[in-house]
Formats: sequence, C-alpha cells, structure tokens
Amino acid sequence: MVLYIVLTMAGVYGCMKLEIDFKITFFVDPDAYVNNYLSSNDEYFEVGPSFTIYVEDETTDYSSIANQV
Repeated sequence: MVLYIVLTMAGVYGCMKLEIDFKITFFVDPDAYVNNYLSSNDEYFEVGPSFTIYVEDETTDYSSIANQV
C-alpha cells in the first residue's frame, strides 16, 4: 500500500513538471518536401504573442456596421 502511494505521488509530481512542446515537424520526414514549407512558414510568418482586450462600454454597440467602419 505504501509503495502504491509513493508511486502515485511520484507520478503526479512528474505530470506537474511535464512541459508541452508539440511541433508538427516532429512527425515529418526531414527529406520531405513539406518540411521545406513548414520551415519557411515558421521563418517568415512567425506570430508574436497573442493577447486579449476586454472592453466594458454599455453605450456603444460594437456589432453595428456604423461603429465598425
């Protein structure tokens, strides 16, 4: 029973330290033509950090066409 608890705690600790780093290039053959496309896409079309803006204004209707122009 003690061994089960220790292994469970070690597993939970390991899951908390796990980093997620997924790239589609991990599954593509380095000699494949699509790898050139993915490399160029990463080099020339890199996206910066994303952010969200929250606006609280009850008097303006942001969905109307007049306010979007």
